[in-house]
Amino acid sequence: MLKNDNINRVLAVVVAIVLWAYVVGEVNPVIDKVIHNVPISFEHQDALERNNLTILSSSTEKVNISVSGQRATVSKLNASDFNVTCDVEGLTLGENVVRLKVEGPNDAKIEHINTEKVTVIIDEKTTAEKPVQVVIQGETSSDKEASVVKLDTNKIAVSGPKTSVNKVVSVAAYLDASDVTTTTKSFTVKPVPIDASGKQVDGVYAVGDAKVGVDAVLLTTKTVSLHVDVTNDSYGGIERSYSVPKTIVIKGTEDALRGVSLIKCQTVDLKNVLEDTAVELKPILPTGIQVAEASKNLSLSITVKDTIKRTFEFTNDDINLQGKNDDLMYTLGSAKHTIEVTGNSLVVDSLSLSDFVITINVSEMEKGNHTAVINVTCNKEIKILAVMPEKIEIHIS
Repeated sequence: MLKNDNINRVLAVVVAIVLWAYVVGEVNPVIDKVIHNVPISFEHQDALERNNLTILSSSTEKVNISVSGQRATVSKLNASDFNVTCDVEGLTLGENVVRLKVEGPNDAKIEHINTEKVTVIIDEKTTAEKPVQVVIQGETSSDKEASVVKLDTNKIAVSGPKTSVNKVVSVAAYLDASDVTTTTKSFTVKPVPIDASGKQVDGVYAVGDAKVGVDAVLLTTKTVSLHVDVTNDSYGGIERSYSVPKTIVIKGTEDALRGVSLIKCQTVDLKNVLEDTAVELKPILPTGIQVAEASKNLSLSITVKDTIKRTFEFTNDDINLQGKNDDLMYTLGSAKHTIEVTGNSLVVDSLSLSDFVITINVSEMEKGNHTAVINVTCNKEIKILAVMPEKIEIHIS
């Protein structure tokens, strides 16, 4: 009995295989299939360019196509067997809706396309020069850094949709640090338009397929002491405290670095610093020495203590006309003015209008209408921020 059951099972499997082979090989049934991510081709873009227009974007760049047909044919189909086109000839500036044209193999029936129409945005085509920025990617040993010796151009013209071109802040020339050696080496790099975040701006390209020539070399880095002279830290009766970096990382050849243990910066004048801020330091570098990336944009941090602002009002009667002619009559315009000052709170609080000298120099003015600058000085340790209005109309008769 068990032997017969086993024979029956084997026969059932054999029959199933034969039937499947018959259906596939002889009957070849009709099946359905979805072809995913078929790219759209945008035709007649040259017609747009003749009108100084170009494609800014489209609502989609790929579609899915549902097809049917005999298994032997349909099962082998892929995206490259189909041609989906969008004709942009005659489109105008702004948003346009265009019906797609779909073509495929004759022995497969196109049942459905998931997107029959696309929205195409047309923009003005423009060209602009953008600065070249060398970007070195990758790692080097801890005491080495790739450095640009020479750049064959500082600017490159890029072209594309006006909206996209306006996003480009620079053109990046990417170098791989591992390709740079201790002997100066020349590279030819394809420029990449990038935005403020360093991301490539699509649809914008270098005019004429321009390339960037870069000479680069691998330099040695060294950490040395940094000295910064600071002046006027208490100017105007204002107490200012500051902090500066104690060291700086520099780079150069080993010969150039030998004997360099200290770098000085240009003197930082705090006279006009009236609030907490940071001031960029400007190192004074010996010949053959550069600032390494680790010390780019070094700054001096400043904290301003116990300062206040105050505004004083004055009128034309408070203005002293210097160099006036007693035989002439001087008529001033607006009669109300303000002085805005800042400084140590104790000094500013003690000020009165009498502490200011307000003058206009009229010594070279003749009869007629004139515009003059109002000059304000003060013998106290404060900072005059603004005089409003800065100028005044004077009629002399």
